[in-house]
Amino acid sequence: GDVYKRQVICCLFVLSAVFICFPTTTTTSSSSSSSSSSSSSSSSVKEEVVAMSLSAAFEYGSVALRTGSSFALPVEVCDPQRYQLFVTGSWDSWQTPTEMTLSTGTGTGTGTGTGRWSALVSKAKPGDTYRYFRTRRSGGGHQQQRRWCHDPFSKERELAHGTRNEVIVDVEEAYALSKPDAFRPCKLKEAIIYELHLPTFAPTSNRRRTGREASVGGKGHDKDDKKEEVVVSSDNGLLVDWKLATDKLEQLEQLGINVVELMPVSESAVAKQEWGYDPFNLFTLDPRFGPPRQLVDFIREAHKKGIAVLLDFVVSHLHDYNVWNDWLCCAEEEEEEEKMFGCRWGRVPDFENQQLFCVWVKHSVCLWLDCYGFDGLRVDSPGTVEWPPLMKELADMVQQRKKLCVFETDGCRKLKKAIASCSPDYVGLWSDESSHQVFAGQRVTSSFFFSEAKVNCNVSQLVELFSSQVWLNSKKTLTTVHFLENHDKCSEQKHQYTRLMAAAKKKLAEVHWIAFAKLSLAFVLLKNTVPLLFQGQEYGEDRSFLFMKPAALTHFTTEEIASHPLWTTTRELISLRKSFEALRLSNTTLLYPTQDSEVETRVVVVARGSSLLLYFNFSKQTYHSNSLPKILVDGRVKSARVLFSTTPMKNCVYFSQEAQTTTQMRHLLIPLEPYGVVVLETSPNPRTLR
Repeated sequence: GDVYKRQVICCLFVLSAVFICFPTTTTTSSSSSSSSSSSSSSSSVKEEVVAMSLSAAFEYGSVALRTGSSFALPVEVCDPQRYQLFVTGSWDSWQTPTEMTLSTGTGTGTGTGTGRWSALVSKAKPGDTYRYFRTRRSGGGHQQQRRWCHDPFSKERELAHGTRNEVIVDVEEAYALSKPDAFRPCKLKEAIIYELHLPTFAPTSNRRRTGREASVGGKGHDKDDKKEEVVVSSDNGLLVDWKLATDKLEQLEQLGINVVELMPVSESAVAKQEWGYDPFNLFTLDPRFGPPRQLVDFIREAHKKGIAVLLDFVVSHLHDYNVWNDWLCCAEEEEEEEKMFGCRWGRVPDFENQQLFCVWVKHSVCLWLDCYGFDGLRVDSPGTVEWPPLMKELADMVQQRKKLCVFETDGCRKLKKAIASCSPDYVGLWSDESSHQVFAGQRVTSSFFFSEAKVNCNVSQLVELFSSQVWLNSKKTLTTVHFLENHDKCSEQKHQYTRLMAAAKKKLAEVHWIAFAKLSLAFVLLKNTVPLLFQGQEYGEDRSFLFMKPAALTHFTTEEIASHPLWTTTRELISLRKSFEALRLSNTTLLYPTQDSEVETRVVVVARGSSLLLYFNFSKQTYHSNSLPKILVDGRVKSARVLFSTTPMKNCVYFSQEAQTTTQMRHLLIPLEPYGVVVLETSPNPRTLR
């Protein structure tokens, strides 16, 4: 019946999509036969991945067909022995429900293999809204005891939060499947990540803070300033101006960013604008962001500029009010068992005992990666899930597509063990360790950056700070992502100003603000881990990123931002990192201070690889040549090139021609301004001298 029609049409749709994405070619040259065989093998693997992913993404939920629209749900959503299931919608003014039938086949894609509910409605077309409801079989038919239920596999929902009716989507139009995108992201170790929140990165509100209103020398944002309002949409409830978002990609391209991480875009249960970490449904794009096609077009524009796009994927918890409430958390039905348990962020699906949730998550990943075109995931709080096999499956799904997957580290050893066999080119860890060390318990006003203590007092902390790696075993290290600012660190806590520039404006004299901001940027971009910048960090944004009322970013034109001193410094640092392999995940050696250093300063000197020296001055003082740590260089070296400096310096620092043997050593002496950073290229290897 209807279920077989859906299976046949779904298979035809998948085959046509595969044919469009990977058209066959013929070759006439016999000399290229081996090459074409290899290419054919590679293509067949890609076809298999695409076919499985499209089949999984559209196996359940609603799909518009030429003969109407089909609807399908896993059989596990409700017990067929006790319930009848119906679908109704706007195609006939919600007057005539269609009963869904139960099939017992194995299904398609990666489903549970135990059958499904399905229905085909000839009148339903793209744009129509619909809902499911169920009744007890002893309840006298579908006219009585209706329990309305949301579609956990819906691709789109109408904007009004009061109804939340699902919308039938034309999948070809929504995801542009006939125009495949061949973009491939860089390997993880090459990434320069920029985290952004679309509603504040590109707000639809006409009230935007412009670059003229936020001068570099202006005072920090006052947390009690009532004039800074939440971004209120002026465009029919929409939160994102996609044209502005696309235009600002040019600034990120010029900056050197090659990976953008979007904070959660799936449907939120919270009516007010917030971060997006209270998901209602993992499948549905938040309707306040607009239709799916706008997000697809944004991602493809980013790809044209060489920028990959990651999705912050919240799988570890759902809001207390979520799409499964009406199916599995029925308070009015005592015999229904609770299949979720709580944590401090919301409800956590029982992945270990309920395979339905695992199927739901994996199908949604297929949708985001293969239909929307995301280049990978940042998985939020995976340790809360306490089901590492699912995390390993997600990692395998992503790296199979040659995309990126970064797991937030939250002390879960089981997670690290589960993904230890994954390739560090594609799978990594999002680490708070450096940030916690620098911020001293996440309190920026008492951080290492602002402490008056000598760095010599805690050399072991500095070693971790500049050389941290997450060792999973004695043979392998996963790539780690680190930062000083992200969405959590920039939220305003009680009596805390947690954006670095805001803290600098509270703690330092005005003359040091820009120098301090440059130091913090250099610390992130020159460390031996994958760097991440949070939106606005590149120009010193000072307003806290509130959870429920995040303010819009300062809006700069391309001309304004190009002359901003912090923006230009960020661009130089990113260019330097890309130009020197030693600055990308190479070994780091702390040269100064050492445990027995006699001179107490707040200067840190590290060696990266065999030829680079990095000087950091974490103080308000200027250190001259007679007070800096003395780093010896072999006598054969005639010069050392200054690759980067936060203050103007000559291009080269020359050495005298006196010493000709390795026994005659001379000191390399570099002046450092307050909060200054200098990067030198030398040869051969530097050595420490007490």
